[in-house]
Amino acid sequence: MSNTKFHNLFSVPFYSTILDESIIKKVQNKVVPKLHLLNDLTPKISNQKTDFHADKKIVDLDELPSLLDKIGYHLYEFTQKFELPLYNSMKYWVQNYEKGDFHTKHSHPHSIISGVYYVQANKNAGKIIFYNPNPHILNSINISGEVEYKKQHFDIKPKSGLLILFPSYLIHKVVESKKKNTIRTCIAFNINR
Repeated sequence: MSNTKFHNLFSVPFYSTILDESIIKKVQNKVVPKLHLLNDLTPKISNQKTDFHADKKIVDLDELPSLLDKIGYHLYEFTQKFELPLYNSMKYWVQNYEKGDFHTKHSHPHSIISGVYYVQANKNAGKIIFYNPNPHILNSINISGEVEYKKQHFDIKPKSGLLILFPSYLIHKVVESKKKNTIRTCIAFNINR
């Protein structure tokens, strides 16, 4: 009898789902007509239009109760599955990406869970890329195969109605949208300590 055991140590929890078409339309009808308000709220040095730094957001999540309920439901599912703490404090913001817009590598410090809900996105929208948190993966050039922990990054193509949840420490970026008719609007959020 063998005492050999295999363990997948230190895996990173990640969650994605597509919300119902009725919610997608309701959110689009509330958010898209207000996107022009981001022009005055975005710092000049920004690589995308955002209300991240604004005290008053362009849309109040209380105006979107069905979205807020679904985010809450999926956060609960995520935290239960991966035995993560769930806190009640949420900070959110709207971001809109057009041609030439991007977001450099970053993480979300002082938060537990982060998420992105794609209000709208077309085929020209830049991907979001998540990087393997193992700092030595780049030095592991002799490993082969398609095992998840060996990958250097995980790419997601935005899609209207897509909701993703991930640990806030996970470094990620948004690839530049290179085409003129790019549509990529999201509500991003952090669940804080």
